Formats: sequence, C-alpha cells, structure tokens
Amino acid sequence: MKNVEGIEAFDIPSEFNIKNENGLGAGAMMRLRDEAEYVVPCLLAVRDCFDEIVIVLNRTTDRTRELIEALDPPNCRIYEYPFEIAFRGPDHTAVPPNSVHHSAYFYNWCLSKLRCNWAAKWDGDNVALPGSKDTIRLIRGGAYDVIENCAWDLVGPAIDMLGSQERVSYEGRIFRVGPGVRYGPSGNGYTQALNVAPRSRRFRQVDPTFLHLKWAKRNPTCYWPENWRRIAHFRAIADRHRPKRRYTGPYPQVLLDYLAVNKDPVALIEMYADGRRDPLKCVTRRE
Repeated sequence: MKNVEGIEAFDIPSEFNIKNENGLGAGAMMRLRDEAEYVVPCLLAVRDCFDEIVIVLNRTTDRTRELIEALDPPNCRIYEYPFEIAFRGPDHTAVPPNSVHHSAYFYNWCLSKLRCNWAAKWDGDNVALPGSKDTIRLIRGGAYDVIENCAWDLVGPAIDMLGSQERVSYEGRIFRVGPGVRYGPSGNGYTQALNVAPRSRRFRQVDPTFLHLKWAKRNPTCYWPENWRRIAHFRAIADRHRPKRRYTGPYPQVLLDYLAVNKDPVALIEMYADGRRDPLKCVTRRE
C-alpha cells in the first residue's frame, strides 16, 4: 500500500494483515502523541496482558518516550511516525485515505508493525482492569474473531466522576488480523473505522474491562481544531463526557498508587520496580 506522497519508507506492505504461524498471541497497538500524563499507569496495567506491545510515537513533544524507556516494559517495540494527522471531524474528509496524514493510513501502518495474530487498539489513557486479562484468555480459545470491550468513562482531574454516557464501547476492540482486515474512512469520513469480515464471529463484553481517562486529562481537547465549539460534531462528543455522577466501582491498584504519589510518573516507576506490587489488583477507593 503506497502513500500518495510517495514516501517509500512509510509505505505499508501489501500483505501487512496476513500474519505467520509464529505470530500467535495478542498484541497491543498504541499510537501515542503527548501522553506523559497517564502513559506509565497505562503500561504498568497492560504490560502483562499482551504478548507484544507496539508503540508508535507521533510528533511527541513531552516526556512520553523518556518515561516509556525508563519503565522498559517487556515485549515492547517503539517506532516513530513523523507526520501530522489531520484533525478528526469535517476537515478530515479532505485528506485522501492513502495519505500519510489520514488516520486510517496511520492506523494501518501501526498495525503492520504487529507480529501477533490478534490486535488491540490501546490508547495511552486507557488503564486496564482485571477483565482485560480475561478477554485475552477468551480469544486464545479461538471461538471469536472480534471481541468488543467497554470501559468506564472517568472524567475530571480527581478521576472520581463518570461522564454523561458512563461507558464507552468504541475503544477496546480486540480483533483477529487477517486478509481484508484493515482501517478505512468512517461512514462520514470524519475519522477512521476498522473493517473486518462481514461474518466475523463477535463477542461483546458486558462488564467494563478498563478505565477510559481521556476526559480526566488536563486538556482533553488539545488536538481538536481551535474552533471546535462551533462544530456540532465536536460539541456532541464533549457533551457525552460531562460529569454525571460519582464513580463507585473498582480501581486498579496502579491508578490509586499514581494518585497517592500526586501523579508523579517517575515515583510510580520506582514503586513498581521490584515487581512485587500487583498493578491490576482491584480496590475500592476510599475518600
């Protein structure tokens, strides 16, 4: 798959979605920009869930890479993707799908770096719950081609409130990689969408398997257009993440430890350096 810009170093192999028999297992595909705020608890929670983690850094300007290298998670490879990705929304429709600036092309390039036969799109602001490990065990049984996960949508700096929709279901999909499986433009062209075989065997998780923290960040809209408040598409997204009620469900131990050290990622790395703490131990938060 060649890009329209003619940048051969970032062409995608034509059979990128056909993995060999040695690729058995599940891999996480993480596309990160400036994710220093939550990348350490994210990786600590998920590093033992997947057989490989492919991290693609996109024009990172903060400490994201430094923190990942300090944590040094096993089975992890880091790549750089230097191109600006078009803003999601109406402006995205003007970008050709085979451009290095289109999110679908970017996602397919990231997917091509995985060696495993199963892939998960995992964000730097997702923090796993123990159910993520259960999902990995489920796919090893081979009964399904796509597993749809959902997450609790936590909002606000204290990470103690649920957003208006309470759950997000579009983030944690795990899918079998094979012929025809690739990303393309979404129906309205505003973003990318995963295309899988029409008869794929699907399983939908009822209980959330991770916490979604995008709207707990200091500036969750920093990569949106400056005029996003005048665009109905973005206003609708923001409305879905307004605080609704207090979250009373379980937290992974690593996230409460992160709050206990005042969100200091280096302190959190040191806390888990000896390997004795269980990041996925579920605990109830006490005020």
